[in-house]
Amino acid sequence: MTMINEVLDKLAYLKLKSAHSYLKELHINDNISTTELKGLDKVLSKEVQAKEENNRLYNVKVAAFPFIKTLDDYKVTEKVLIQNFR
Repeated sequence: MTMINEVLDKLAYLKLKSAHSYLKELHINDNISTTELKGLDKVLSKEVQAKEENNRLYNVKVAAFPFIKTLDDYKVTEKVLIQNFR
């Protein structure tokens, strides 16, 4: 996938419609450089990560879990049982 498509996909995922349209226009008119696209891609990647983390936290809150518990939080014997189950 080309850099422009990756950036456009991230803008669509973030629902930034006007920015998506404007970037397409800039690309068609060849008014944006590869360096600018790389910088925009880095910023949008961080924004996508933040949005996904916020979505996870929201889902935990809606599920009314008292706290987040990962596999690393379980006791070693429980980990062995989980690994043996797979």
